[in-house]
Amino acid sequence: MTEYLSKELANPESVKRLRLHCADLTELPDELSWLTNLEYLELSFNNFEALPSVVCKLRQLKKLHIRHNKLRHLNDELGELQNLKMIHMPNNADIDSATVFIQLAKIPNLERLSLGNCGIHKIDASIGDFTQLKVLNLYGNQIADLPCEMFGLKKLQFLNLQGNPIDISNYRNKFASKSLTIVC
Repeated sequence: MTEYLSKELANPESVKRLRLHCADLTELPDELSWLTNLEYLELSFNNFEALPSVVCKLRQLKKLHIRHNKLRHLNDELGELQNLKMIHMPNNADIDSATVFIQLAKIPNLERLSLGNCGIHKIDASIGDFTQLKVLNLYGNQIADLPCEMFGLKKLQFLNLQGNPIDISNYRNKFASKSLTIVC
């Protein structure tokens, strides 16, 4: 695997963007942590069942794409990613909806989250901890109810619930953000 990254590892401090998509990957080498200035990581269309621990060592990471994998759970060390603002991870149908929100809530500056087509049935109350969240894509899931903690997300500007069995008319007036756009 490190031979696949030989160009990047030759001058690791200069690498800001890395695309490792469509590579049939199931793990990442520890040497990836040498990319200390990495801001954008693309891991889509692979075979990850869990977010590799080395990703949580990429402290400058701002954007993470990990769509179309086999993710079951993420990583309890996600809180180390203080600069992470966006996670795009739709089409991970086996994700554990009971823990995914709890793990993601540890990321203090997360602004954009996409969990479309992930088989999510319920949004955990920890959604209230997403204080910086502006965009939330939950399209194509099985969500029928919203937790009250979600209504306090003051920075939320866009919520996509399209393709879920939910009647949003019961909730529209409860959101703190009056400029919120809801797609359903």
